[in-house]
Amino acid sequence: MRLKSLCCAVGIIAASPLLAGAETVFEGPQADIDAILAVFAEWERARNAGDVDAVVAVHHPDMRIMTRDRAILEGHAGVRTFYAENYAVQSNRQLLGSVSELRVLGDVGIVIGRFLVLDAENNIEDPGYYLIMLRKNAQGEWKIYRDIDTPSPDGLALKPPAPAPATRISSRSSAPADFRAWVDARAGTGAPVHWVAEGGVYAYPSGKKLFGLVGFDSSTVIWPADLDDGVLHLTRKTFTYTDPVSGEILTEYRSKTVEPIAYPYQLITYRLEDGTIHGDVEQGVAPQVQIIKSADGLRLRSIGDDTLAVTASVFLDIPLPGGKRLDAWENYDFFIHDRGSVQQPYQLSWQRYGDLPQWAGGGKGIYQLLSWRVESAEDFPPKLLAWAREHASFWLKPPASLAEIRALQAGTASACEGC
Repeated sequence: MRLKSLCCAVGIIAASPLLAGAETVFEGPQADIDAILAVFAEWERARNAGDVDAVVAVHHPDMRIMTRDRAILEGHAGVRTFYAENYAVQSNRQLLGSVSELRVLGDVGIVIGRFLVLDAENNIEDPGYYLIMLRKNAQGEWKIYRDIDTPSPDGLALKPPAPAPATRISSRSSAPADFRAWVDARAGTGAPVHWVAEGGVYAYPSGKKLFGLVGFDSSTVIWPADLDDGVLHLTRKTFTYTDPVSGEILTEYRSKTVEPIAYPYQLITYRLEDGTIHGDVEQGVAPQVQIIKSADGLRLRSIGDDTLAVTASVFLDIPLPGGKRLDAWENYDFFIHDRGSVQQPYQLSWQRYGDLPQWAGGGKGIYQLLSWRVESAEDFPPKLLAWAREHASFWLKPPASLAEIRALQAGTASACEGC
């Protein structure tokens, strides 16, 4: 999180869809609600990228920022001043927020919620409420129009519980060899590990290459005292699209913003059932948390004496808001080689058949990735590392704890640096 002082309320409700929880009250036409949520999603993207011009663009020309202990900031110039100041340095502050109301009342949109800023290093614990007003500009687009915050102890309710002390007993040493080999390869043994990937996206059924695709995930693991409780794989991942010829990362396609694929968290629970390894996945934010239960489990095969192949085929049919459905097929083939037998002992081939993003025109496509594990971000391909540091630094570290995942899942933390 790039913060030098307490940020204004907009910084707290970054990407309202990620923070709206089961108790959020929505009022007004759905089209306007969706448009306002899209404004905050774009604000989050711009904020995480440090793109002050894009931050300014989501604000109304007559914007006013009214935050504590400073004079009012007016117009686009005031927004630029505020964000240029607050994004100038790195900070370890943790920014938590929730949305209690999102109402569209004629030509005015109102978003209200709580926030909590935590900074242990500087002994800061700053709770409060925020109120955001939105109005349409001359082109009929919703823009942030007023930003007000006020202190209140109610924001302390967002404070995550202290992490439980780590257990001294682990089930890893007593786990079956193939189960242990799988978890160690996929998620490491405690220290963060990363899987980097490169591949492409193809039109179906023509096979024309539409985009390149690059990205990474960051993972860690928690072994329980009792293996029956399941091994927890804590991870997050992000991928972005590239030009199919030059390989340069795309930010715009046919005058539309290119949106990276980004999961602020995934929680995978590995369990043994009748000798088969299963991986149950949790993702999303309340009230739309998805729990994808493993039905058939992972298929393990040996290739010679030094390679374990692990296959997971995933058939997705998930209901989405508005009566839509996500239907797709994905296949993961992991290859776990004995250490020292090859330069990259942990490898993955991944394919997906499913919807192309709306900004790409929609329709069906084939996604393909080759991936391999690295022990440090310093081992990323140079272009990928540069993009990650500039635009996706939050994803360079795995979730620190189950408590952080639950906060992201409940909508009381945002996908931002330092959260």
